[in-house]
Amino acid sequence: MVDKKEILNQIVNVLEKPFVTHGFRYVRGGRFVRKLSDGNTEQQYHITFRKKYGCFLMSIELIVQNKVLLKDFDVLYRETLIFGYRNFEDNFRDECIKMVLKQKYVTLCGLGDWRELKEENESLESFNARFRLWSPPYFEDLKDLNNILEKEGSPTWQEQCLTSINLSLKFFKKTEDINWIINNTEYQGLFLLKQMGRVEEVENKYNSLLEKRGNMGITQKA
Repeated sequence: MVDKKEILNQIVNVLEKPFVTHGFRYVRGGRFVRKLSDGNTEQQYHITFRKKYGCFLMSIELIVQNKVLLKDFDVLYRETLIFGYRNFEDNFRDECIKMVLKQKYVTLCGLGDWRELKEENESLESFNARFRLWSPPYFEDLKDLNNILEKEGSPTWQEQCLTSINLSLKFFKKTEDINWIINNTEYQGLFLLKQMGRVEEVENKYNSLLEKRGNMGITQKA
């Protein structure tokens, strides 16, 4: 039985050279990163694995971080989360607070559901057929994964890894527009608008989020 490290190494070997041509470098733990020209924004392509019943499940997440831009957001968001635990039982509350204090909240935006990157007129069925890796089945090893993909009529995992590069570049290009981030995030968008002094837009976005949460049956405690 192969281990996670061996599978990851095979995937990295396929991804590394094509990614390098776009300015990414492999760091460790399934993570490729690229720094933008501002020196602060970092784009990340991150592969992770879960193991269950002797099989692997792979996940690919896209992340955009900026530690400088979100320095104050990190502090405010921690305080907000800690305040939200105020009515919990002492032991559970203390554990939650410890977890919050260990984290750094410097992510501008991210993507886990790759369906958002399908072409405008492309059906979900067609997208899944050409890029199954965004939500792959459990597999024993990469040979087993290719056998499963072949039965489904999908390209090999190697071909789909290359597809994932093109899709990730498409996503990262969108995120280089600060207004896209504002429009497609919640707390980060509010924070950025406040930092930019766009007061009316802050109020509009805040009210829109309250309405959205109300429609979803989510209420805030007083």
